[in-house]
Amino acid sequence: MAAASMEHYSVRHSVAGLLILALASLTCRRECETNMARGDWEYRSDRVVTLRGTFCRNRLMFRGRAVLGNDIVITPLGTFKVMTQSEHGDSDSGWKRVNEQTPARIAPRGDLLTESERAAGFYISIDGAKRPGTPSEWVFMGGVSDPGWVDPSKLTDVHFLKLHPARRGP
Repeated sequence: MAAASMEHYSVRHSVAGLLILALASLTCRRECETNMARGDWEYRSDRVVTLRGTFCRNRLMFRGRAVLGNDIVITPLGTFKVMTQSEHGDSDSGWKRVNEQTPARIAPRGDLLTESERAAGFYISIDGAKRPGTPSEWVFMGGVSDPGWVDPSKLTDVHFLKLHPARRGP
C-alpha cells in the first residue's frame, strides 16, 4: 500500500510541476510577444525554451539587420539598453526597451553639423546633444567609449562598433 501511495504522490507532484511550468511559459510568452516597427526599425521578442527555463530573446533591427553591440541606443522606436545574457544561457537577452525617448524629441543645439561629420556618419556628443543639421534618421548611441549621433546603418557594422566599444562595469 505504501508503494501505491508514493506512486500516486509522485504523479500528483509531476502534474503540479507541469502546470506550474505551463503557467510560467504562458506568462513569459505574453512578455515575449513584443513586435514593434517604424520605418526601417523593428523590435521583436521571441520566446526561447531551454532546460533551464523560458526566456525572451529581444532583437532590435535596422533594415532587417541586427543592431550590434553598444549599451544604449535612442531610436525612432524608443530608447533601448543591452541586456547581457548570463554565461549559462539562463536569462533574457538582447535589447530591452527602457523608455519612449526618440531622436525626434531631442531639440538640436550647439554648432552646425559639418560636411565631414555627415560624410563620416558619426559625431561625438558626450552629453547626448543633437547638433543642428543632424540627419533626421540618425540615432544616439550611448554607453560607449565615444558616445554620439550616428547613421543607423553603422550600428550593424562590426568594424565601426569595434572603434566605439561599449563601456562595461561601474
